[in-house]
Amino acid sequence: MVEKSAWLGIEEHRRIAQSLPDLVQAISDFAREDSLNQGFSRQVERRTARLNHQARDAKHRLTEELLSLETEANWVLKPAQRELVADGPKARKKGKVRRRRGKDAVDQLALAKQERTALRREIHPQLGRLGTHLFNPTAAEVLCRIARVSPSPPLRTALELYKRGTEEYPVELRDEHQSELARLRGEIVNWNLINGLHLDADQIDKVVNLYERARPGLTSWEGEARGAAKARNAFLVALEQDVEEVLNAGQRRVLAIYKPCLIPPKNLKDPVRVGQAKSSSRQERWLAGALKLNTKELRQAIDRLIAEDEKNLGRLGSAKRERRKTLIRRTVRRAAAMSDVEFELNKTELAEAIAPHDRAQELKELITALSRERNLSGTIALLMLRPGFIAQLKQRGQQLTEKVKPGEGNLVRGPQAENCRKGCAIKSKGKTGKKRGVKK
Repeated sequence: MVEKSAWLGIEEHRRIAQSLPDLVQAISDFAREDSLNQGFSRQVERRTARLNHQARDAKHRLTEELLSLETEANWVLKPAQRELVADGPKARKKGKVRRRRGKDAVDQLALAKQERTALRREIHPQLGRLGTHLFNPTAAEVLCRIARVSPSPPLRTALELYKRGTEEYPVELRDEHQSELARLRGEIVNWNLINGLHLDADQIDKVVNLYERARPGLTSWEGEARGAAKARNAFLVALEQDVEEVLNAGQRRVLAIYKPCLIPPKNLKDPVRVGQAKSSSRQERWLAGALKLNTKELRQAIDRLIAEDEKNLGRLGSAKRERRKTLIRRTVRRAAAMSDVEFELNKTELAEAIAPHDRAQELKELITALSRERNLSGTIALLMLRPGFIAQLKQRGQQLTEKVKPGEGNLVRGPQAENCRKGCAIKSKGKTGKKRGVKK
């Protein structure tokens, strides 16, 4: 198992050495265009999406292979050995659901957070303590010493790459690239939210001034004795309420639905869509393609759609999965009975009808509501009341002051382009007015 992990580590270093410099450059270009809020050039957006997708897929494949080895190790090692490797006694103390003081009821906030954590781990599996420690090359070296065996050539190579890298790509350069990539991703997450909020200059001034006045208070409890966290939270809650009053209803909704990501969804790029709960463009495209399929192809397409949704949002039970299949089939039949013009006018409604259930978003909103009931800080503090976000918000305010008009320029996406595409589609497809039908 350790040797298999060593081979995986060797391949991972080679992949990183080949791909990471290009990824850093692509995301740097993307962040620069994101900071201007003038849309993305097609080349930059496509290159960033392609390289990021490749890196994400490679990481996913590596994690799957290591998880398989971790499962194997769980079978081979004795309980005491697993506990020793994974620091087991500490792990057992975590994960308990607390009960509210003076009440018999279970803490609903703790339950919701635990469910969110479990859902995240299901969607994005991660190595446990056992796998993390057992397959670290330095830990494997210690195991070899304990077993009084010489490290195998693959393990020695993996250890050398882990500690020093290669002459062409030393570990110092790798760490520098990874640090820069993390910094750029953080900037992009902030820019995506700033662009999606569409704050005007007056709102930006108010938010920045509120934060600057509160900043001494935010740091005054750091390192103090017990009670500091409670006092800081109360201060944050009051600041959150002040910032929330600056935002309009659509902007508050954007904060409620915002998910940190690299490539922003269209409903954050398009000012017309600000405040909408979700973008249905993916389902619209799927429906348009489904109308061209015969019965067998449609059944297979529905299975693929549900499998993809489960991969991104979590598994469904068998009963829920069957109900979802029935709903999608009925919606396709409704669309098939429409003319081209009717479909263009109703495709958003049809797409929203088959949009998957997003339990993660429900949990996020539940946690926000329960936190507010408990007078705990929430989404605004998490996303906005941070030095990096405020610094970038100041930059956007300066852009607006200097008459840099976000939204103008060589836009790839935007309300005008979207309306043009919709109008052209209706005009071109509405000539015949013929009924659509699913192929037999």
